Amino acid sequence: MKLESVVDKIYDLVKEREAVDLETISRELEVPFEKVEEWANILDKNGLLVLVYPANPFVPPYLTLPGKAESKKPPVERKLFSFMRKRGLKQEILNEKGIISNLEKKLAGVLISKKKAEAKVKEKSSKVQELESDVSKLQKKIEKVFFEMDSVKEELKKVSKHVSKIEDKLKKEKEKLEAYSEKAEKYKGKKLGVRYKQLAAKRKREISKLEKSMRSLLNEKKKLERKLEKIKLRSNELLNEKKELSDMIKKVNKEIKEIEEEIKNLAITLSEIERKIIEHKSRLKELKHELSLKRRKRAAFLMIAIAVMLIIFLLVVP
Repeated sequence: MKLESVVDKIYDLVKEREAVDLETISRELEVPFEKVEEWANILDKNGLLVLVYPANPFVPPYLTLPGKAESKKPPVERKLFSFMRKRGLKQEILNEKGIISNLEKKLAGVLISKKKAEAKVKEKSSKVQELESDVSKLQKKIEKVFFEMDSVKEELKKVSKHVSKIEDKLKKEKEKLEAYSEKAEKYKGKKLGVRYKQLAAKRKREISKLEKSMRSLLNEKKKLERKLEKIKLRSNELLNEKKELSDMIKKVNKEIKEIEEEIKNLAITLSEIERKIIEHKSRLKELKHELSLKRRKRAAFLMIAIAVMLIIFLLVVP
């Protein structure tokens, strides 16, 4: 907790209640008593508040507003404040234990959240691997389809070229047939007319063969075109499927990055909580040590008091 924010909170608390003892401030803000006393002195020196140490050693010091130090009575809720403030130390120890317990619960909660987030990352990373494997398999299928498409295109190109050649031959043969038929008609009844008629008949047979080949090639061409169309449709389906998988991979990777950022923030929170736990455990150790010293002093004081009373008793009694 930053000094400025704590000082502001102390000031606001006193301004609201007009007077608050340091023990109450320490308990409510979850800040060690010594720190509260240190900051109270700062506020007092700067004239913002007045720090009062009552003459009664059993009344804790308190902060009040300027001009009200004499008229305003200390708060009713107070702990013993003296070199033997045993009850106050016990309360501080209980407060520290409570704070540590709450921090440890919070730490456990954050650890669970972090583990869940890490499990999500692992799960989603596994999903990405599966999707990438699917994309790899799909890519092989796409390559195979495109190879088949290229083969069909090449075959179609050959057939189309062959069709063009036959069309040229047909055109020439039909021209010859027309010429021979005209000459056969011209020289009809003559020997030359018979010859041209034979040549025309030969051209007709050739044209018939070429037309038959043409029909066969055109049928083959149509089959190849239909096959090519199916292959194109299949390739489009595969490409769309690949795009969907790629988009899904991008989406999952984005989710992974978001979760990793969350894990990073949780790690920072864990580090901060662990630091606070260490601080409060150190403070608890100090308080326990202080309480132990006070108990020893109290025991020593009682032993001395008993010894003095015994001496007096021995001197007084004849």
